[in-house]
Amino acid sequence: MRRPLFLLASIVLVAGIAGAATASPVQRTAASAGTCALTPASGFASCPGVDLHGKDLSGKNLRRADLKGADLTGANLLGTKLPAANLSKAKLAKATLDGVNLSFANLTFAKLAGASLYGATLISANFAGADLSGADLTNANLTGANLSFADLSKANLTHANLSSANLNGAKLPGTNLDNVNFVGTNLSRADLSRANMSSTTLSGAYLFGTNMTGANLKNASFLGADLTGAILKDNKRGQNDWVGATCPNGQPPKPAC
Repeated sequence: MRRPLFLLASIVLVAGIAGAATASPVQRTAASAGTCALTPASGFASCPGVDLHGKDLSGKNLRRADLKGADLTGANLLGTKLPAANLSKAKLAKATLDGVNLSFANLTFAKLAGASLYGATLISANFAGADLSGADLTNANLTGANLSFADLSKANLTHANLSSANLNGAKLPGTNLDNVNFVGTNLSRADLSRANMSSTTLSGAYLFGTNMTGANLKNASFLGADLTGAILKDNKRGQNDWVGATCPNGQPPKPAC
């Protein structure tokens, strides 16, 4: 039996309303882009390349979201939950990410210049090759994070925790590293020239070939650190702990490096 046309139209309309009601906040925001969908099996957002610049996504749960290459320039992600999310090559310049949870997230080659990540949880996040120049990472937790070859020039990492992180080849010239925890961190071949490393803890850190020209090293602890091949010149020093350290020449301190 053929159904009347008006009945079919009603069914389509009801289905459309139901779909809109169950759509996630990101889906509704990005619907016009045509690239955002909810993966039925896992429930996480799949929105590669979506345009969300300037949008308010604060407090949202975007766990494991696929936002690869997304434009989040100037977006508000205050307190947003993004653990294990894919934000590789995403644009996050000037974005507000204070208190965000990006633990185990993929941010390789992401653009975060001037972004605010105050107090962010970034445990084991992958920032390899990312641009974090001028970013505010005050009190951020970057334990075990990968920041190899990342650009952190003139960023603020005051009181940040980067213990056991990988900063091999990272750029940190003029960066504020006051009271940063670098315990067991790999800073090999990193550029720390003119950085403020006052009261920084580098116990057991690896500083092979690291450039610390002109850095402020007052009250910094190098307990057990390996500085083989590192460049130490024109530094501000005082009250440093060199016990058990290996100096740039491969020798123990006498009494300092």
